[in-house]
Amino acid sequence: MPRATAVYYPPLRRGLDGLLSRSLGWFLLFLLVLGAVAAIVLRYLGPTMIGLAFDDDQRDAPYYLVSLVKRDEAASGTQGFAAQLAQLVAAEEGHLLWRGVTLQVAEGRMRDEWQGMWLFEFARGGGVVEMLTGSGYRTVADSYAGSKRLILGTRTAPDGLAGTGAAVMSLFEVKQQHEFAGEVRALAANLVSFQGSLIWDAPVADLEGNAPFNRLLVFEFVSRASAEAWLRDPQTVTQRALIRRVASSAVTLVLQPS
Repeated sequence: MPRATAVYYPPLRRGLDGLLSRSLGWFLLFLLVLGAVAAIVLRYLGPTMIGLAFDDDQRDAPYYLVSLVKRDEAASGTQGFAAQLAQLVAAEEGHLLWRGVTLQVAEGRMRDEWQGMWLFEFARGGGVVEMLTGSGYRTVADSYAGSKRLILGTRTAPDGLAGTGAAVMSLFEVKQQHEFAGEVRALAANLVSFQGSLIWDAPVADLEGNAPFNRLLVFEFVSRASAEAWLRDPQTVTQRALIRRVASSAVTLVLQPS
């Protein structure tokens, strides 16, 4: 019966094999740690903030922030969340573009009774990341930790917002984006009859992860009466019902510029 032949490895070969094994192990450990860190950063910032922070086109392009404030936050005047947010925005070379006070919750639940909407414009998306990840914003947010708020962001610019008349703002959680575009066109078909126009149709992201909304519509009217008449019109009522086929979680507010 033939004997098994032992294979001899010189000491140098054995040393190299051991070194390669240890190097591979450290490399795999590094990849594991890197993946864990990336997951933590993604969870903390979210995909939208990651894009604003690391994508050159998004970081250097204008960006718009929509803040919806609750009644208790707005009631505290200059110390309210939105007012303090405006100061932080100004520190990042942003400014208040438009502000509206809620006149009516036309669609939604009682907890959707936002006091108003603040719209801020940033010269660059990177300023949004710097503000929301800064210590100043965390201090303000922590002081209002018990109050519900929405901070929505978008790269889509509004087509002008007047300082008079009234606006109707709708938020949706859209499931089917392509079909939703057709529903919006149908919804806007009778606006001219009520001296109204669609001035903002924007995909939005909740930058704090508090709500599922991903689409914002803003309609502008010459008066509150025109806005409310449009909302009551049978064609509008029917189309708003049909839009639920491709979207949900709708909130609609009638706003007055302030």
